[in-house]
Order: sequence, then C-alpha cells, then structure tokens
Amino acid sequence: MNRSERNIIFEIDNKPASEFYHNYFDCLGGVLGGEFPMMIFEDGESVPYIRAVIEVDCGPGNIKAAGDVKEGTTIQFAEAGRDEIIDGARESIETTVKNFTGRPEFLLVLSCAARKNILGTKTSLEYEALKDAAPQIAGFYTYGEIGPLGPGKPSKFHNATMITLLMGV
Repeated sequence: MNRSERNIIFEIDNKPASEFYHNYFDCLGGVLGGEFPMMIFEDGESVPYIRAVIEVDCGPGNIKAAGDVKEGTTIQFAEAGRDEIIDGARESIETTVKNFTGRPEFLLVLSCAARKNILGTKTSLEYEALKDAAPQIAGFYTYGEIGPLGPGKPSKFHNATMITLLMGV
C-alpha cells in the first residue's frame, strides 16, 4: 500500500485505492459491511491482523478502513464467508478449551459488528458453535477488538474478529 493517512487509503500499487479494490470485487462503492476485509501485515510480521473496509469512495478514489492503516504496510484483501466464520469460531473455542488447564465455568465473547453484518441470518450459528464451551456464556458486539496476534506478541486493534475469554477453576 503506497499512501495512507490514518484510516484513509489513497493508493495501492500506485493506483487509486478504489480502482484497485474494484478490480477484485464487484462493488459499486459506498458504505460496506466488512465483506472484504484487509489482512494487515505490519513490520514484516507473518501473522496479520484484520481491518474492515467500511467505505469505498470512487470520487477521490480512496478506501476508508475501520481503523488506522500505516503507510507502506503490506495488505491483502480477503473474503469473509459465513461458513468460514462459523468454522473459525468453532475451531478457536475447541483449541481454547483443549488448552485450558482448569474446569471452564464462564465464557465471555466479544464479536465484531462486522461479523454480525456478514453472518446476517446465520448469526445464531456463531453462538451455537461456542455455547458448549462453558456452563455460562455472555457477550456483546463491538466495533473493534484489542488483542495480541499470538502469545508474547503486542496487542493490536482488530476488526471483523472475535475474542473469547474462558474463565474457570
């Protein structure tokens, strides 16, 4: 990505960002629901964080993201499919429970509103994938999540993701 300022991306591969976006996605511009998020590879990291695209402005040719994107960062667009989101939630909680050393008692879920937009009528399936992890579960939708990319890594601001906190004895 060549040029950006805060959460506005102006150029990708020396082209207006909206033109680059339109080459890959059948989108007429306007406000979006997070269907094609960006994977942000910052400072040579091999694991990306996710940034939702919330608007494509064809007039000036820019893209607005749901958070800052550092100029010069490597980005890759992704497609967020409903089944993949549900499968990812299921795999994530299965791994969490497997590595939990105690007895799970409570699960707190923070799920991005962009996921809700993408899941639409299948929103309840995300809950179904998580509900057996602990006797009690609670959560809410957010407009971004803060968490590390892995153990010992610094926290980043994410979009279109889900963070779970499993507690127990």
